[in-house]
Amino acid sequence: MSGLLDRLQSLNEQFREALRDARNADEVNQVHWFFTGYGGPLTKLLTEVAEGESPSERMALRERLLTVKQDLDNTARTLISRVEPGKQLDTRVTAWDPVQQVVSILRSARSEVAQITDELAAEALRTTYLGRKSELRSLLKSIGSLQEDERKAIGSASNDAQQLIADAIGQRQVQLESTRLADIAETEAIDITFPGPPIGRGHVHVLTQVQRQIETVLESLGYQVELGPEVETEWYNFEALNIPPGHPARENWDSFYFTPDLLLRAHTSPVQIRAMQRIKEPPIYIITPGRCYRRDAPEATRLPYFSQVEGLAVDKALTVGDMKGTLLYMIQSLYGEERKVRVRPSYFPFTEPSFEFDVTCGICAGAGCKSCRHKGWLEVGGCGMVHPQVLRNGGIDPEKWNGYAWGFGIERMAMLKHDVDDIRLFYESDLRFLEQF
Repeated sequence: MSGLLDRLQSLNEQFREALRDARNADEVNQVHWFFTGYGGPLTKLLTEVAEGESPSERMALRERLLTVKQDLDNTARTLISRVEPGKQLDTRVTAWDPVQQVVSILRSARSEVAQITDELAAEALRTTYLGRKSELRSLLKSIGSLQEDERKAIGSASNDAQQLIADAIGQRQVQLESTRLADIAETEAIDITFPGPPIGRGHVHVLTQVQRQIETVLESLGYQVELGPEVETEWYNFEALNIPPGHPARENWDSFYFTPDLLLRAHTSPVQIRAMQRIKEPPIYIITPGRCYRRDAPEATRLPYFSQVEGLAVDKALTVGDMKGTLLYMIQSLYGEERKVRVRPSYFPFTEPSFEFDVTCGICAGAGCKSCRHKGWLEVGGCGMVHPQVLRNGGIDPEKWNGYAWGFGIERMAMLKHDVDDIRLFYESDLRFLEQF
């Protein structure tokens, strides 16, 4: 830090020395751009901040650099107004503008964190500043015209800001919980001699209930349940499913690694490959329920961990009609014939053709609400005819056999079945919610 301050002092003196010879606005702008534009000594310091020791230290350095940059801007503006009144300072778009926005967003977030009074407000603030539609995420989409090292500096600043915001929210939640427990200790006296309430009997969790119902419906059609490991290799999780390295489909799935080759599975599709390799000879009719993990911020319809059930049918001369009939039977068996369904063309690397399968929202009856994002429909999952390369990877000859597959989130199936509007309720262990099922 002291070394940086010395360099800043030296740059400030050099800047002011260079301005002494400026005779008009153009010369002042040239000196200003030399020091603060791309490749300038002050901008180089900004790009080097990414090598700091901690997010808080790096952000403090950026704020110091922004203060110096503003001082240089003000000095140049004052000189221009004196040597050539009416002229303006040249303010081109550089890395300084996005970094200033990041710092402003961080300050705003810290101010709002201090006002948090309960857990719901904390989660709402987390979604606002750290969710997929947050200002920081949007900011990164607008820096494509900048140089690579500038983009890296802005990306580093954004990552540090997200980390600091997450830490601030977490610390505030700890404070609130400590205050709550302290209040309980002061206001609620406990008579340890008083007999305790009888221990009640529990019941199967609602997600397990829905999973078993799905299994029962599909087993009645001749499907068998297959299970597999939650820690998978890259080959089973991606390459075997026609998702090679660098494929865009990996963007939201390529996460939670233990080693370069081992990760938490993003779907239960690897179990389909393992089942084809084990069974070897079709016909194959299986379902693969289990836990999956993806890089999603918690919100009303998404979690970074969830349960999924996938199905696979491999036989001769199977059609899209067979697949749609199977799915329609399953949906109507679970929810009743009043629910409407639709199939939309889509794209998945492991199926061809591919479809999205939607069901009308049971909460709003298709009118639009928070749970369905005001669309009237809930996306249950994807489906399609199995890609020939996936069959080959499973040891099946696509010239002789074909198949269809689908995948649905069990939490979403439970939301549809019981008209639940927030997926997080299933994992909060609130007996007032769980005892309803």
